[in-house]
Amino acid sequence: MRCDHCGEVIGVYEPAILLTDGGARTTSVAADPSLEHEQGRRFHGSCFAGLHGPGADGASSEP
Repeated sequence: MRCDHCGEVIGVYEPAILLTDGGARTTSVAADPSLEHEQGRRFHGSCFAGLHGPGADGASSEP
């Protein structure tokens, strides 16, 4: 799974942000293996924060 901003691989245990029409959610592939197959854009937490401002990587962790 690659970050839609930088193009680098998002590690299995790294925080990943999934951005969908329903909003942003923070998880990891280790915590939620279905993340790789869900529709939406994927980001490293730091890439998402850089694009959307400080604190943006504190997105909801609710599924």
